[in-house]
Amino acid sequence: MKKEKCQGCRNEFYNGQNSLGIKECWSFLEAKIVWKVRIGNWENPPYKQKAIRIPNCYHTERQGDHFVCKNRLNSAGFLK
Repeated sequence: MKKEKCQGCRNEFYNGQNSLGIKECWSFLEAKIVWKVRIGNWENPPYKQKAIRIPNCYHTERQGDHFVCKNRLNSAGFLK
């Protein structure tokens, strides 16, 4: 796991980019890279977007976006 993968996460603030003296996000040591699909609040299934590799603890800064693990979708793009 590399901190470059944390870019865009709202907790990236805690990876040394703050005036609080916190050098590392509390999730970083246990984080694993997984395949997830970005889904917006406004989108209806089937979700056919391509999966991307991001940390399993990733929390997007973009309001209305959510990430679902690729294995939670069936081959047609619906939640299992």
